Amino acid sequence: VACQRPGATEGTRREGSEQTGTEQREQTETASVPQTDPTHFYEEVQEDLLIDAEVKGTASGAKPKVYLGEMKVFTKEEIDDFLAWNGDAVSEVTQDGLQGNEMVYAGTCRSGSTFGQGSSEEGLYPSIFSYVNQEHYEQYNAYPIYSTQLMYEENGEHLITYLFTEPEDLSFATAQEAETEVREALATLHLGELYLNRTLYVSHERMAQAGEELQSEKWTHEVKGRTVQYPQRDDWAEEDDCYMFEFFCGVDGMPLSYQNWKRETTTYCGNDIQVWYDANGILSLQVDYPWVADEAIEEPDQVISAEEALLVVQNKIGNVITDQNQELQSLTLRYLYRQDGDAWLLIPVWEAVIHQASKDPNSWVPESCTYVTVDAITGKEIVS
Repeated sequence: VACQRPGATEGTRREGSEQTGTEQREQTETASVPQTDPTHFYEEVQEDLLIDAEVKGTASGAKPKVYLGEMKVFTKEEIDDFLAWNGDAVSEVTQDGLQGNEMVYAGTCRSGSTFGQGSSEEGLYPSIFSYVNQEHYEQYNAYPIYSTQLMYEENGEHLITYLFTEPEDLSFATAQEAETEVREALATLHLGELYLNRTLYVSHERMAQAGEELQSEKWTHEVKGRTVQYPQRDDWAEEDDCYMFEFFCGVDGMPLSYQNWKRETTTYCGNDIQVWYDANGILSLQVDYPWVADEAIEEPDQVISAEEALLVVQNKIGNVITDQNQELQSLTLRYLYRQDGDAWLLIPVWEAVIHQASKDPNSWVPESCTYVTVDAITGKEIVS
């Protein structure tokens, strides 16, 4: 997805938003805040609306601010430093310059891995960077292990992520040792603060288990009259063990948003950093739309609480007649990049993830997720 800047400015970030939590609270008596553990809200609001949400706020002592945002594009020197950390180097540059409306720098490495970066010619959106040993990585990619947090929420039933979530120290390094090494590698790219979102423990035993499970009818489908199955191997070995780490860029101990926002004149693209790491180092790195914080331009006295944000969310989804059952699954304080005239800002927001499933068990409509984003300073839902 190419992120393009609007042809006309959006105005300030506080325009074009809906009512605040206070305004909505005064106008409706239907919403209530469940009084439970501050890290988990639970309430059966109505027959088709359940709140069962993990709540994540600021890191201890952190105070959210508004920052000027810097779109991160890696220099050739940074890419060289990353490759050197991984015991690799550029062997051949296959692209270096303008391709369409995108600046592209790509090539092959001494290890046989490939690398590539694409960024906006006019600096309209952050870069995408990849480094991968395709031959090695393909053995994992052949199975539907994981994609991104966004895809996991929207299509989790089509993934076997659950087989790899139980913590396990693998043969070549503990998970903590591997994460430390990966963070050192990413530091060469000057990505700033990193927020760990997920670790997967991809042992050879679990890969063998996945291969067996993927032979079942659930994972078998027909394509043009032909039965299609996932491959199964019987030679997984200890040297195939690896970890998968997913990070988001972070500010003040809070992650950036991973949402994709589609609008008439622009598409906002979610941040994601995914690393596959084994005994030989990094076998795959994918960095999507990274941002780093520049100077702070606003330091609000306070941000709205999770309870206040929940009121906005609940009034948004609870007052709509729907043929779907809805479950609010998480409420997280994040940073979101927004255009403000010619500048880009990183602003603190509360993001709610709502899972939706049809009330009709025979419905063809697939399960999905929707999102509500609340400006943590103004208390207004962000809708544009």
